[in-house]
Amino acid sequence: MIKLDCSVLWKIILKHNIHLIGSIHLVGKLAFEISSRVTEIPKLNPLFGESEAVLPASENSVPSQITNPNNRQPLIIMFSTRALFRKLNDSVTLDETNRIKSKAHRLRRHVCTCASVSQTTCSRQSVDVQSPRRQTMGSSRPRSLTPSSFSHSDGIRRRGYSTHADKPQKKGLPDLMNKYQSHTPITMVTAYDYTGAYNVDAAGIDMLLVGDSLAMTMMGHDSTHHVTMDEMLHHCKAVANGVHSSFVVGDMPFGSYEVSPQEAARNAIRLVKEGRVDAIKLEGGKRVVESVRSIVAAGITVVGHIGLTPQTATALGGFKAQGRTANEAKRLLEDALALQESGASFLVMECVPEILASHVTKQLQIPTIGIGAGLGCSGQVLVYHDMLGIYPKFTPKFSKQYADLGSQVRKALTEFRNEVTNRTFPAKQHTFNMKTEEFSAAFPEVEVANQKPKKVKPAAPLFITPEPKKVITVVGGGAMASLVCARLAATGQHDVWMISSWAEHMDIINRSGLIIQNTDRSTQRVHFRATATPDEVLQTSGPSDLTIVLVKSPQTQQAAQVAARVTRCGTGAVLTLQNGVGNREILSEAVSDPEMVVQGVTSQASYVVQSGLVWHTGHGPTTISGNHRSTTLIADVLTRAGIPCGMSDNLDKMLWSKLIVNAGINPLTALLRVKNGVIAENTRALGILRETVREGVEVAHARGIDIAGPEQSLENVLAVARATRDNTSSMLVDLMRGATTEIESINGAIVRDGEKYHVPTKTNRMLCDLVSMAGGISTPLLI
Repeated sequence: MIKLDCSVLWKIILKHNIHLIGSIHLVGKLAFEISSRVTEIPKLNPLFGESEAVLPASENSVPSQITNPNNRQPLIIMFSTRALFRKLNDSVTLDETNRIKSKAHRLRRHVCTCASVSQTTCSRQSVDVQSPRRQTMGSSRPRSLTPSSFSHSDGIRRRGYSTHADKPQKKGLPDLMNKYQSHTPITMVTAYDYTGAYNVDAAGIDMLLVGDSLAMTMMGHDSTHHVTMDEMLHHCKAVANGVHSSFVVGDMPFGSYEVSPQEAARNAIRLVKEGRVDAIKLEGGKRVVESVRSIVAAGITVVGHIGLTPQTATALGGFKAQGRTANEAKRLLEDALALQESGASFLVMECVPEILASHVTKQLQIPTIGIGAGLGCSGQVLVYHDMLGIYPKFTPKFSKQYADLGSQVRKALTEFRNEVTNRTFPAKQHTFNMKTEEFSAAFPEVEVANQKPKKVKPAAPLFITPEPKKVITVVGGGAMASLVCARLAATGQHDVWMISSWAEHMDIINRSGLIIQNTDRSTQRVHFRATATPDEVLQTSGPSDLTIVLVKSPQTQQAAQVAARVTRCGTGAVLTLQNGVGNREILSEAVSDPEMVVQGVTSQASYVVQSGLVWHTGHGPTTISGNHRSTTLIADVLTRAGIPCGMSDNLDKMLWSKLIVNAGINPLTALLRVKNGVIAENTRALGILRETVREGVEVAHARGIDIAGPEQSLENVLAVARATRDNTSSMLVDLMRGATTEIESINGAIVRDGEKYHVPTKTNRMLCDLVSMAGGISTPLLI
């Protein structure tokens, strides 16, 4: 409800010459039709059931209680165009309907603007208004109307206001325009279902986008092309059910607006009518202008989308930033102005340089919503799944992860499975009881003890004898080996050992435990055993059920001998989570059965602060692949320990994707003596990084490995660098310690395969040479 003095509204109508048929409702159910064309369209008069009289659009004919400057009693009014749109009938042509709707939106914007600056206030005080109908009937006595005094023919006194608690008001276009005009940033979140919409709405987010990205996040497709109009409608309906105040925008899927402007309008109407959205969004610039005009003419609010448009990303050269060249920047501004001119009310800009997005925003008179476009936009949008960490495949550079719900969800589900298996769920507080006598009356043949059951400890599963803890041995004493040992030991479900030659580190662990500083800066002390020889493990706990190798690649040969000796023959497994390629082959040659070896990669990050103290600096996915019968069990063990682990059948893709990340970050940080985040911001380093990644991708493709292209792979590398911006790479640590680096198993692997498949790799070769020249003398093996 818009609140202002009626005289202000009347002046707006006269000033802008708005010929509009709409409703203005006064306190006391007195209503007026405002139109200079009411005599031309007489059939519209009955459309408004609450109309009491008709006022021609003449300043002289305005009632004195509206224009009198001495009248200080403000009137509560509500201007409603929705009723007009809903009730228009066949007596009005389509062109006339569209014209009226357009002017209705104009009036709403003018009213909203004036209401925000009006000095009048509105309260539920009594308002003395003389009804126009009573004037025509010869009555001269004013009728006093108060909100609590409305009476009805049934004699029951009814309140003129709601007694319910205030509910969040549904945001409309005027509310969002008010924020834009007051330079208050607009918030938008992309969500896809009732629960997500409920949370977004409860958080007070201004706009909610039902994006066609649900094709990937909700349906598992690899692009947005596959989602249909019916699927979009299904999700829009679910979102609408969860929203009370947020302004809902529905994405028009690929193929729903490209055929013709008429088809675009028809599908937009479906989204509004069936999907119950407040506006629609479509991608493209000048090429979709006619579709935008057609949709706006149908009375529907349009949100444009320029920059990176995922539906046509292939034509743009992939998922990369747009507008970086002079021609691209000019074209993007032209697209923005064309969309504004065609009637779009908002504009989303995705993956656009900040300086360009800011300039475009200043040239427009409509709000811009940025996603990867910097702070210069009128508002910002992120995807619900990205910002909460519940989409496992990929997190774009521009998205900030505000929570890691994915790992918490998996941990909770694993806990549920374990409790069901161990018969500890449901507990007493989760079950329903009945009186013993009632049960006996129903089933007298069943003997029931007439007493409360004694409390007993949960029984083990039937026919299962509790087994001793599994022995897990981690070969390595560095940051990642220490982190994995600590996480596994903290569960209390395993007998965990570390085998290393770092005497000082092991001595502290054996005496007082290992201190882990978590990513949230909290600390915990974890106890497990550490030794320098596999014999102590065998004599104390027996053969290892799982051996995890976490040493530098140059040390793999020696670690393989340790793993072969300590791992249980027949049923044991060896897991490598090392950087580089070729480690699995070395381990397979050393153990009795090559299928014992399981390959894995991890993006977890940690750092040894000092002996006995390790900092867990960043979370990341862990993926394993192998033919061992315990692969699923290994993934479960890691996940339950707080290291979320998935499985993949594409071993080479998994290895080379991680290899290219390491090849880009490790040597540059080592040579520049900087932390990971610096190379993502250094323009000169970025040029070398781009070439390093491109060569690695070309070699992988030559090998027949289906990994992402150069640009997407570069974005992946930069995303890891930013996520671990405060980390010191292991290669830099090795150089500072004078230890042998892993350069030959990372960049060297790219060079060797490049020679084999005739792919030039001069940048990777240069990095190998530079790191080798900068390296020191090899130190004793820290396994």
